[in-house]
Amino acid sequence: MTQLSNIPAPGAPAPLVDPDDIDDLIDDDEEFVEELTLRERRRLKLKETIPLLEKLARALPRMERYAQAQAMKLFDDAEKTACELSLATFYKCAWPHLDPAPYKHNWHVDATAEQAERLITGETRRLIVNQPPRTGKSSLLSVVLPLWIWIQSEKGPMSGPQVKFLTASYGQSLSLKHSGDMRKIISSAWFQKHWGHRFKLAEDRNAVGFFENDKGGYRMSTSVGAGLTGQGGDFILIDDPANTQDVTSEAERAAVINWYTQSLSTRLNDPKTGVILLVMQRQHELDLTGFILETEPEMWDHFVLRMRYESNPFLEYDPRGYDENGEVHADMSEAEGTLLWPNRIPEMEVQKLEKTLGTYGASGQLQQRPEPKGGGIIRSTDWKMFPPEGQQEDWKKDGIVCWPPLEFIVASCDLAFTERQENDYSAMTMWGVWHDRTGAPKVVAMHAWQDRLSFNPLVTRIGNNCRKFKPDVLLIEAKAAGISAAQEIQRVYGAAEWSTVLVNPRGDKVSRAISIQGLFEEGLIYAPDRTWSQMLIDTCASFPKGQHDDLVDSTTQALRWMRDNGVIKRKEEYKRELFDSLPRPGDANADLPPYDV
Repeated sequence: MTQLSNIPAPGAPAPLVDPDDIDDLIDDDEEFVEELTLRERRRLKLKETIPLLEKLARALPRMERYAQAQAMKLFDDAEKTACELSLATFYKCAWPHLDPAPYKHNWHVDATAEQAERLITGETRRLIVNQPPRTGKSSLLSVVLPLWIWIQSEKGPMSGPQVKFLTASYGQSLSLKHSGDMRKIISSAWFQKHWGHRFKLAEDRNAVGFFENDKGGYRMSTSVGAGLTGQGGDFILIDDPANTQDVTSEAERAAVINWYTQSLSTRLNDPKTGVILLVMQRQHELDLTGFILETEPEMWDHFVLRMRYESNPFLEYDPRGYDENGEVHADMSEAEGTLLWPNRIPEMEVQKLEKTLGTYGASGQLQQRPEPKGGGIIRSTDWKMFPPEGQQEDWKKDGIVCWPPLEFIVASCDLAFTERQENDYSAMTMWGVWHDRTGAPKVVAMHAWQDRLSFNPLVTRIGNNCRKFKPDVLLIEAKAAGISAAQEIQRVYGAAEWSTVLVNPRGDKVSRAISIQGLFEEGLIYAPDRTWSQMLIDTCASFPKGQHDDLVDSTTQALRWMRDNGVIKRKEEYKRELFDSLPRPGDANADLPPYDV
C-alpha cells in the first residue's frame, strides 16, 4: 500500500490534463477555463484528487476486508491519477521503488518539478537547473522525469511513451546509473500495476545504455565527448557535464563546451519542438552554464536554488524570501542565510561542506555563484595586515617597523620579456616565512612589482631585488622566457647566495589558485600597508576575471612551492604536528605535563 507520506500536500504543482476533466470544479465557467494554462488546469484536478487519497488512507485500516478491497481500488485509481497529474507526486510515490532510504520531502522538490513541467507544456524549450549536490536533482530530473513523460495518456511533442530521450553525463558510468534506475522503477510491481498497459519495453532492445518501448520511445545514454553521429532525440537531457575534479582545467572546460556546440546541440530530432534540459551544480564561471548564459541568454530559462538563501528579486520562486503571509520579508536579514533543506542537510553539515570545499568551491557548488562575495578565489578580505593588529609597536625598532625574524625567504617570477604594451607583464613577488608567538607559521609579502621589460633590464631588476631581499630560493616558471632568464641569472649572479629553481606548474591557473586558497582563508598570509601590496591584493582579488594575472601566477607559484616543500603548513597540519610532539605514555618524560600548570 502506498504510504500517506507519499501523498503530496494540497497545492502541489501539476501538469497536463484534459480540460473537460475539471468542468465540475469550476462550475462550467467556460470563460474561466479559457484563461487557465494547462498546468493550472491540472493543478485544479490535483486538488480534487489529493483529499480523496488522504481520506482513503485514513479509512482503509478500519474497513472490513470486502470494503477494504473496494476502497483500495479507489485508492489505486486516485494515486494513478495524482501521479500522472504531478511530477512531484509521481516522484514521491516512485521513491520506495528507487531507493530503500525513507523519502524526505521539501518544498524545493515541488519548485523544481514545476519548472520541469514547463518543458512538457511547451512554456519553454530550454531550461538550466542549478542546485547544490545531494538535493535530489538527478533522481528527480534524470531518472523520474523521463518516465513521468512516458506515462502520460495525452500524447504531444513532449508527452507520451513515444518521446525519445538522449541523455548524457560527464562519465558513461553515471549516465548508465540514471538509465538503470529508471528501468528499476519500470520493472517494479507498483509501476506495472498502474502503467504496465501504457507501454512495454522491447525485449530485443532493452540494455541499460539503450532501451526502447513498443510505442516508439527510447532512452539512449552517452557521455560527454562521445561521438553522436546518427544519434538524436526529442528531449536532450544533460546531467553534470563535467566532473568537479576536472572543471578547473581550462582544457576540460573547453572540451565540454566544444562537445555541446559541435555535437549535442544539433542532435534534436525536431529543432522546432525539441527540448534541452541542463542539470548541474556550478563549478566555474566558464562552465557549461556560464557559457550558455553568456552566449544564448535569451533562449534559456534559468532556475537556481542556493544552499544558503541570498535575496534576489529575480528568484521569486524561493519561499525563503517570503514571510508566513506570503509577503516579501520587510527585513531580508531574517531570510538571508537560511538553508535549502535543513531537515536533511542541517547547519552543521553545511558548515562541514563549506570548510571542505573552500570559499571558491562552496560559492560554486553550494551557492551556484562561482565567485565568492567580496572577490574571486583569493579575496581581498582574507589578507592580514602586517604588523598584526595590536602589535604595531612590537615590530618597531628606532621608530621604524621592521620585518619579523624571517626564517626563509622565497622570490617568485612569472616572466615575459617584452616592452610591447599589448603583451603580458613580467612579475615578481618576494615572500618571508616566520613563526608567531605560538610557533604557528606565517607568511608575509615583502615586495611585488609588474612591468614590461626587455631581456637584459629584466634580468638586472630580478638580480637587484634578490641582492636587496636576500632570498633563499628564486623560483622561475620553466617556460621559454623563464628558462632563458634563469640561465642568464645563474651566469651573471652565479656566486650569489640564493638558489635558482625552475618550476613546472601543475594544472591550470585557476586550479593552482584554488590549491592555495586555504592559506588565505586561515589567516596565514600578511602584507604591509604599501602601494605595491595594494596592487598585489587587488590583482589577486580580480582573478580569474581580471585583465592581468601575472602577479597571481607569481603568488601561487611561491605559496604552492612552499606548501609542497614543507616550508609552510596550514593550521590543522601545524596542530597535528604539535599534538604528535607531546609526551605519550611510555615516553621518557611522560610523567611531566606538556605545559606549565
